[in-house]
Amino acid sequence: MLRDNWLEYKAIIISVIGHIIVLGIIIFGISFNKPPPKLTSLQTIKVKMVSSKQLKKKYKEKKTRAPKKKSPTPNEVQQKVREKLAQENKEKEEIALKKKMIEIQENKAKAKKKKEEFKLKESKEKEKKKKIKEKQDKKKEKAKKRKKDRAKRKKKREQNRAKKELQKKIAKEEKQENNEKPTRTRAQNRKMELLKHQYKTSITQQVQRRWLQPANMSPDSFCEVMVTQLPSGDVQDIEIIQCNADDIFIRSVEQAILKASPLPLPKKQSLFDPEIRFTFKPQP
Repeated sequence: MLRDNWLEYKAIIISVIGHIIVLGIIIFGISFNKPPPKLTSLQTIKVKMVSSKQLKKKYKEKKTRAPKKKSPTPNEVQQKVREKLAQENKEKEEIALKKKMIEIQENKAKAKKKKEEFKLKESKEKEKKKKIKEKQDKKKEKAKKRKKDRAKRKKKREQNRAKKELQKKIAKEEKQENNEKPTRTRAQNRKMELLKHQYKTSITQQVQRRWLQPANMSPDSFCEVMVTQLPSGDVQDIEIIQCNADDIFIRSVEQAILKASPLPLPKKQSLFDPEIRFTFKPQP
């Protein structure tokens, strides 16, 4: 408050002194006897009266516009240096971190690419092996088929040969019997039927003795098979004609027939039958 009053008084005093100086110059100039110099132009001095409020306002504006700069203390200087160093270190760490992250991403991308390449290579190798295996399997299948066909043809030839031999023997026996006895009596016919029945019964009994019946079979299970044999009684082929049982039952039947081979031969060659039909049923 005192400062503001002082500024106001100061302005008034300066203004009064200015007026006094001007009046003094005028009076001092008149007191000389010399004539006054000739003035070509009138020079006027303008004095502007300023109120204390305006001076106060200007002072405040000047103070706000140009504040006095305060020189930093040594501690402040050191603090600024530390802050600058910390900022630089932070920036360096951020740059290093970014660089590290980029490197990690690049390594991940490389690893992923390498993994994908390995998978692709592995897939190609598997596909290649698969094709090779399929090719080999086809070759094996063809070879197996050829072998099977050869065995089938051979078997058929043997059957035909055995059949022809049997037919020749039967024809020879029949011719011999016809030559010896032009006519057969009823007793002889019954005897032949009995021998034939005994022949088939002996075969059935031999096969049944070697049949190991599977456990837990249904009483209604059965298998009807056709057995082809050579004149020597050796089993040549087994054909399943009709069966309502499972694979275990069927395998047991086949094994029984093979174990019974060679099958019993008839007392007379004319009674030999190259194809015999069997019906297998569970026995209590």
